[in-house]
Order: sequence, then structure tokens, then C-alpha cells
Amino acid sequence: MKTQHLTALFLAALSLNSFADTTNRYFKLDSKEEMVTFALWVDSGAVGGSEYSGVPEKDSAYGSITGNVREDGLLHVTFNYMIEGSRQSEEQLIKIDGNKLIVGEGELEEHGPGQLVLKDPKSVKFDGKALTEVKMDEFDLEDAKAKPIVSVMTANLQKAAGVPVTLLGSVRVSGGWARIVGNVQVPEGKTVKNKDLAANFAERSLQAYFKEDGKGGWKLVRHGYLSEYDIEFEGDQEAEAPWPLDEDFADN
Repeated sequence: MKTQHLTALFLAALSLNSFADTTNRYFKLDSKEEMVTFALWVDSGAVGGSEYSGVPEKDSAYGSITGNVREDGLLHVTFNYMIEGSRQSEEQLIKIDGNKLIVGEGELEEHGPGQLVLKDPKSVKFDGKALTEVKMDEFDLEDAKAKPIVSVMTANLQKAAGVPVTLLGSVRVSGGWARIVGNVQVPEGKTVKNKDLAANFAERSLQAYFKEDGKGGWKLVRHGYLSEYDIEFEGDQEAEAPWPLDEDFADN
């Protein structure tokens, strides 16, 4: 029995350590029949993130997941989601093996309006379709790796503002695309003459998208400032950045 317990602890440690290289991990299954995505974080045994499950031209389910890492290394979570205009929840067991994620399959029963739980968690099987990890780099704008992207955005902002600016925030890079989210700072004593732009710098967060230009550089595709409800972007509205560039844990 002691050996089994140590083995379980070892498996749990492996699951936790698989998140050591990056704060967040992203997994996706995309086919003609369905699309399923997971954005996950693990911190001291706690699990959080988001999940999406959809079938083309039918209703989809999207919402948050919260839970913990079990001693056997499985993620035990609750998926709280909206579907067909109503809120529901579903108990899930998730297995992560290297760069693959599998949601366990087992019989569900209702324990309240829209509340589905596993009837027998011990009988859950992990022989269903596996999601594959989507690699994405995430780092601060002060990081040297962000410099080629930051320099493009800074030049654009300084031209519009007529004064030097500094960017603070983070950047994500995936699939030949990048996204900056952060704030624009103007040096003390400098004034941005355009009042609307000055207000954006002072009161709102910047969000900008870039695409590799094929020559080792980056091109600004669109950018805007977050208002209370949404963002009005300037630039190409049709260019579609790849998932999970827009996956924001705070919004789930």
C-alpha cells in the first residue's frame, strides 16, 4: 500500500512539473466534426482555466474550469459553461500525458438543475480523442525576445503621439502571430497634443496584433484601446489571428 501511495505522489509530481516551463498551457482538437480547446494553469495543486466544445453549425459550450490535481496526477475539475442560453456544470477527470490531453469518459448523472457529476469516477476511461498542445511563447515586454515586436509598436505610437513613449505589459507569440496587451506611458513633462490619444494612454489598455512579414520582422496588423465593454480597432479587421492568442483567463 505504501508503494502505491508513493507511486501516486510521483505521478502527481510529474503532472505538476509538466506545467513548470510555462504558466499556462493550451490544448486543441480541431476536425471537421468538432473543435475542443483547453487553456489551463496549475498552481500549488490548484487548477483553473477555460474549456470550449463545439460542433459546426450547432450549439457550443464555453466556460471556466476549476479544480485540483489528484494524488494520481489526474486533474479533477468542474466545467461551468453556457449552452443554449442556460448555465450548466459538469464534473470531469482530465489526463495529461506529455503534449496530449484526454478528457475521461464516464456515465454522468444529474445532481441538481443542470449539474452533472460522474456516477462512478473509478470507472472513467481515457481512450477517447486526445487534444494536442498548442505551443505559445509568453513574456514581458521588457524581455529581449519582445524587442522586435515592441519596437514596431513603439514607433507607431510615437509617430501618432509626437512624444517618446514606453510600453509596459506582455506579449504572446504563436503561429506567426503576436499580441501585445499593456499600457502606454509618456515621460513626465511631455504632453500628447491629441486629447483622445492622451486619454487612451492614461485610462485604457492597449491591445495590438502583429504578423510575421516573412523577412524576420513583424508587421502591425491592428491595434486599439480597451474601453469599458470592448475595443475599437484600427487596421485590418478581417485577418484572423490563431487560437489561443486571444485566450484570456480573466474573461472566463
